[in-house]
Amino acid sequence: MNDLEVATLTLRELLEASVSITSELRKRGYVRTGTSLAGELMEHVVARAYGARLEAPVNAGWDAIDADNRRLQVKTRFLDPGARRPFTFKNLEFDVAILVRLDATTFAIDWAREISRTDIESLLTPHSSGHRLSPARAVANGADVAQRLRDALAALV
Repeated sequence: MNDLEVATLTLRELLEASVSITSELRKRGYVRTGTSLAGELMEHVVARAYGARLEAPVNAGWDAIDADNRRLQVKTRFLDPGARRPFTFKNLEFDVAILVRLDATTFAIDWAREISRTDIESLLTPHSSGHRLSPARAVANGADVAQRLRDALAALV
């Protein structure tokens, strides 16, 4: 389906298509909780890129465990170009955070960083919902893993 075909659909048809697409993504295992599709997709991408095993969706502390037994927390921001929104951490029970910024107009990975919990702790600011990390601080720290994730995403699509 291309943009032109989508532009001709009514709102009802768009909503029905959205439900059908979400249902098919759930059958294929890419949607596990029904929250952010971008976030759930990036959990699969990170698991593939790191050779990790996804954890049960009820685990709020981390999303996957890699071959080195590291607990990986995946945080994704799916934003329009130029938009900024902090990453929020409710707890810090992970070993490594993988922070990903996706372009909401293309689903392309703008940047991705791997940051240890120790380093994350020094970058956070307290907030009522936990701890926050600004995108500017995130992108300036840790290891650049964008290409690694792009390669894993390309293998899935």
